Amino acid sequence: MTARTKQELYDYFCSGGSATNSISQIETEFEDLIDSLFLFGTWTDYSDTSTITGWSSYSEKTIEYKKIGSLVFVNFRLGGTSNATTASFSLPYASGQTGDPLYFCRSTDNGGSAVAAYGLVVSSTATLKSTSAGGSWTNSGTKAVYGQFFYEVA
Repeated sequence: MTARTKQELYDYFCSGGSATNSISQIETEFEDLIDSLFLFGTWTDYSDTSTITGWSSYSEKTIEYKKIGSLVFVNFRLGGTSNATTASFSLPYASGQTGDPLYFCRSTDNGGSAVAAYGLVVSSTATLKSTSAGGSWTNSGTKAVYGQFFYEVA
């Protein structure tokens, strides 16, 4: 579908489309518009594009996002061999929110039990903490963190 402004779409659908468009073309464009508004598209894999810190190798590496309007939804699963006391990954869009949006996730550090943890979004980076108290990671052994969050773009 050709990108159109809201007014152009309104005018287009209210007038029945242009004289050169058949009813089936108008129906197809309308269905595409409805799909984009209500089905919200598909997840985009960002795993290989994102700059990830805190691991030397991965047993799991999934970062995907979906942008709907000014909101970005992120789903992530990162696990493997730790090489730092910190962990983070870059995001496809900078956050436009004031303050640092927090989100909860699940983590394991140095092969320990799964615990609740949190992360925060600052500009274009998601920072991951090992515990809900904001603990640092062990810089050896295995670590994993899984979660989802959303934020508003700048």
